Amino acid sequence: MTSIRELSMEYGMSEIQRTLTGNLTTPKQKPRGEPNLALSTIAAFQAPIIMMSQNRPATKDRITAAHAYEVNLKMELEIDRLHGKIDAMCGEQFPALVAMQQAFTHSLSKLQTGMHTPGNAGNAPA
Repeated sequence: MTSIRELSMEYGMSEIQRTLTGNLTTPKQKPRGEPNLALSTIAAFQAPIIMMSQNRPATKDRITAAHAYEVNLKMELEIDRLHGKIDAMCGEQFPALVAMQQAFTHSLSKLQTGMHTPGNAGNAPA
């Protein structure tokens, strides 16, 4: 009779367990490779399509970003042009505003001196 050690070397532990437990039926068949081959083939055909569909949004995003850059650049140039116009208008109108302020200050000082003269005490100019 063979020992358990000899059986384990020759058949492996699962064969020994079957023999000791009295389960002498044949072991289950290993699954065949056909389903695995079919799934691998399907995955091989799907992979390029999936990769291309993921690339489309990236292309759209690049186009959108380029368009946004162009719009922002145009708006920046327009703002610079408007700043130039405003600066030119201020440069033209500034001397006139200074002259108006001086005239107003002069008129105000004349009114103040006219009210404080001794002959006009209590009489406001019309």
